[in-house]
Amino acid sequence: ILAACRLAAPRGAARLFRPMGLLIVDDVHRHYGGQEVLRGASFQIDPEEKVGLVGRNGGGKSTLLRLIEGLEAPDRGSITLRK
Repeated sequence: ILAACRLAAPRGAARLFRPMGLLIVDDVHRHYGGQEVLRGASFQIDPEEKVGLVGRNGGGKSTLLRLIEGLEAPDRGSITLRK
C-alpha cells in the first residue's frame, strides 16, 4: 500500500482557484512477471504542493518514481507530468 501525504497549507493561506495538476497519475498498474506492484494508483499534485511518499519495503515507491520519470511504462493507466 502506498500513501501520498499532503502537507497542509499555512493558516491564513487562501487558494482562490485550483490550478491544473502538475502531476496527474490516473489508474496506473504495473506488474513484474506475475507480481502486481501497483494496482490502480491515482492522484494529482498541484503546483506549490508538498507531498511525501511512504510505504512498506517492496510496496512500489521506487517503481512509481521510475514511471513518473519515464524510465518505465505503466502496464495500464496514464501519467501526465506538466513542465
